Amino acid sequence: MDTSSTGTIELPGTAPGLDREDGTTPARYLEWNTSAGSRKYAFLCVLVLLTCSLIAHPVAEIGMNDDGPYVWSARVLALTGHIVYNGWATAMLGWQLILGALFIHVFGPSFTSVRASTLLVGLVTTFLFQRTLVRTGINTRNATLGTLALVLGPLFFPLALSFMSDMGGLFCIILCLYACLRALQAETDRATLAWLAFAAISNALGGTVRQIAWLGVLVMVPSTIWLLRRRRPIALAGSVLCCAGSIFIAGSLHWFSTQPYTVPEPLIPSQLDPHSLNQLVLGLLSAFFAFALFLLPFLSAFLPAISLRNKPMKDFLIVGAVLCLAAAVFLAVRHPHGQVYLYAPYKGNYLGQHGLVDGTPIVGKRPIILTPALRLVLSIAVVGVLNCSFAFLFLGRRRARTSQELYDVSWNMLLVLLIPFSLAYFTLLIPRGLTGNLFDRYLLPLLPVALILLLRLFQDRVRPNLPWISTALILLFAVYTVAGTHDAFSMFRGRQAVFAELRSGGVPATRIDGGFEQNSLTQINTFGYMNDRRIRLPRPVYVPYVSPYPRDCHPLMEDLTPAVTPGYTLSLDPTACGGQSGFAPYSYRQWLGGATVSVYAVYTVKPASQN
Repeated sequence: MDTSSTGTIELPGTAPGLDREDGTTPARYLEWNTSAGSRKYAFLCVLVLLTCSLIAHPVAEIGMNDDGPYVWSARVLALTGHIVYNGWATAMLGWQLILGALFIHVFGPSFTSVRASTLLVGLVTTFLFQRTLVRTGINTRNATLGTLALVLGPLFFPLALSFMSDMGGLFCIILCLYACLRALQAETDRATLAWLAFAAISNALGGTVRQIAWLGVLVMVPSTIWLLRRRRPIALAGSVLCCAGSIFIAGSLHWFSTQPYTVPEPLIPSQLDPHSLNQLVLGLLSAFFAFALFLLPFLSAFLPAISLRNKPMKDFLIVGAVLCLAAAVFLAVRHPHGQVYLYAPYKGNYLGQHGLVDGTPIVGKRPIILTPALRLVLSIAVVGVLNCSFAFLFLGRRRARTSQELYDVSWNMLLVLLIPFSLAYFTLLIPRGLTGNLFDRYLLPLLPVALILLLRLFQDRVRPNLPWISTALILLFAVYTVAGTHDAFSMFRGRQAVFAELRSGGVPATRIDGGFEQNSLTQINTFGYMNDRRIRLPRPVYVPYVSPYPRDCHPLMEDLTPAVTPGYTLSLDPTACGGQSGFAPYSYRQWLGGATVSVYAVYTVKPASQN
């Protein structure tokens, strides 16, 4: 950080119009960043998210990914006043169902009205995250860019427009982090205790939406108490709050375990073998590179700080490149089928080569958006930027004075708050990795942590403001995300339109393979629950299932939905299965790639007259 001959201090990247402040102190810095002038940028982020949501036109009267059964439960709650599960939810859902039921009462029982409740949570989360970034000492400009990168990214944005529980869980985690920061920054013991109590109580109650969010009261709040341990009355009161929160969590988990048609999910899979360990390793590698891809705009910010004149740094880059190439060759030879995990955009169910929300496809293939050439370029870019980032982290020059002097949240505080939480969350992802279900959306709660650390590191060790390459990449990711989300909803509207055409033609829902999103609701509407072997209450309900359909034309995850015995199948290929039926297709135009896509109703098997 530069100082002038008069002793003035240059602010580390303040908001426009506040480039210098004479005699700036931590108090004055915090005063600006928590003022109304700074808060307007948080409202700007909210407005941008809302505008982009309207542009994406998130309207489709069909389930999206896992949210169909959740919407069903919200409708039952609105109608009966009771929370009823249906054999699909492993998340508790809690207040998410209450909020969804409230929106049903106000706006009607449509999928769009229920999903609007999640968008409201996303808007509040957006505002809260921008303020959290500022509270960690990140200047308003960088905090605004970091917030926009998160909320217009390929995970947050589509999840904020669905009824998945991920958004509610993220909201609770960020709210807890914000409250813990306020407790550390409070000027009086009374205010500190009030913020600690708010963090613990809000997280205990809020975590009922998604159990992973309880890491706030179980890990983040105790970490805050550790930082305040020298203030004995506060530490004692905080410990009591954590104990009370733990008791509440235990009671909530017991209640959830006694509800009919809930799906228990053990922390440790019952069967462990070499294949499971292999899946875990490949899944973690894939998650690591996917994480780096999502953070590419901020990892790229360190590129201008790389100096090839620095021989140790140059040697580090060369060795890193050689090791990455050797690892790629080894994996290609040793695990030729595992390349899908290590080839951008990596193995996920939200960001894929066909665009966004590609986890539960129907028969046929969506147009490829990320071609093999683009995927290769992305893969090389991710590895290269990671190599440069590590080189800077270990060998980059340290500034004589850092912008940390202007903050009242030190690096020690940040690391104590964020690292234990991150390690605990990572540990809970391991069982998912062992079963091969480590999806990209599970990385969402770790993205805010990474953004805080990367932005603070950049300000402290490089320069005040993010470079143009970061802004350009944030914009590029945002355009791709909004367009991809628009295309995903267009696809779901097409599937729903063809399904409705079949129904209006007299075909029962149980005779239509409408994709898993539709089939799951057909199963639940028919039997009241999914055919899941993990259900134990009110009794084991699983019925063994053997598919009678051709391998290239059977319903996805059909053992969970045996109520569906299709005669018709929704397809993106008119020649698939038994060929096109007489029902009209539905066509839509994608924004990404500009292709026109049609959804057809084909026969599940060839009619007898064609055999």
